[in-house]
Amino acid sequence: MNATLLFQQKESKDSYVREMVVWRLGKPVPGCRHLFKFRLYFGTNNGE
Repeated sequence: MNATLLFQQKESKDSYVREMVVWRLGKPVPGCRHLFKFRLYFGTNNGE
């Protein structure tokens, strides 16, 4: 599947991490009508 990275940001403050990633896909993933895939994370440096 072709994907283009549109946005990626990762910030750490104290012991916390915030990460945001957005891709534009060549075609929608099954069950969706939009062309975007994303990942959002907020937690500690050790994955909690």
